[in-house]
Amino acid sequence: MDLISVTQEKDTKFRIQIRNHTFFSDLSLKDGGKDEAPSPADLVVSSLGFCIAMIIQRYCESHGFNTQGINLSMTYLLNDDPKMISNITIDIAMPENFPDNRRQAILNSVKTCVIYNSLNKNVEIDIDFED
Repeated sequence: MDLISVTQEKDTKFRIQIRNHTFFSDLSLKDGGKDEAPSPADLVVSSLGFCIAMIIQRYCESHGFNTQGINLSMTYLLNDDPKMISNITIDIAMPENFPDNRRQAILNSVKTCVIYNSLNKNVEIDIDFED
């Protein structure tokens, strides 16, 4: 896997570098940030959305369905104790003329999403300090 670097820019705003891609994350105003970029939780939820949308796009493409118009509308709730994303709601808009009898197949294929599976299982996270 590629190295991901997270470096403080100023205050609560951080630069995230992955290969030749750079983006930023910040805290919301209510959480003490300046809301200059998506929050870490926003990025997690949007990563889930992208993963699901990509799977839907590939499903449609491989079965000869129109891929234009795939849209996910997402909201999430944060829990305070412990601090975590406690609920994610996803509403999927499928391309025009997508057959209703294929919706369950889409839901089944979503379960192959690496982010979906990571959020549904206990992920081992090792943290240590550099020397």
